[in-house]
Amino acid sequence: MEQDFLSFSTSKQPSTPFLKFNKKTMIVAAAIIVLLVLLGFSMDSNANDQAEKLFSTAKDFANQEDYSQALSKLDEAISIKKKSNYYYLQYQILMAEQKFYEAEQSIRNTVAYDSNNPTYLYILGSYLFDQGENIKETLEVLKRLTEIEPKNSDAKLKYAYALSANNQLNEAVLVLEQILKDDPNYEVVYNDLAVMYKQVN
Repeated sequence: MEQDFLSFSTSKQPSTPFLKFNKKTMIVAAAIIVLLVLLGFSMDSNANDQAEKLFSTAKDFANQEDYSQALSKLDEAISIKKKSNYYYLQYQILMAEQKFYEAEQSIRNTVAYDSNNPTYLYILGSYLFDQGENIKETLEVLKRLTEIEPKNSDAKLKYAYALSANNQLNEAVLVLEQILKDDPNYEVVYNDLAVMYKQVN
């Protein structure tokens, strides 16, 4: 006899005990998940505390100009938690030691972990501009900085210089004109603008 699929699939299901077992299992599983989440949060909190203590110790060593110990503590902190202010202190120490290649890596890491900080962007943009090796990256960094701080005349001036270095003179002129519109007392811009007007014309 051919079995009716619909009647089979909607037939009465057995098992109150089975349903009770499933509910118990789900409750136990949920409890385990909650415990694991709480444990993970606790471990992360402890790790953060440890990293912050190491960072604080690193600052103390840096203030005493014991740069070797400061960098060692920073390395430990960074191995636990990667944070922009850890890398920024590392950058400052390496600059003080005139380790410029390592300092570049540190400021890049600083920006990687906080790409909206104007100070970090200005330092990286200025470094890249002074190096003169990657004008495209320089423009990207400085443009982002001017977008974050559109009234920052120093940042916009640096951006105008980078545009000029990339032979984007018309764009550079527009940026300089905007600087003077926002800050008419920024005297150095008048000279720069006069020079660029001659180059454009």
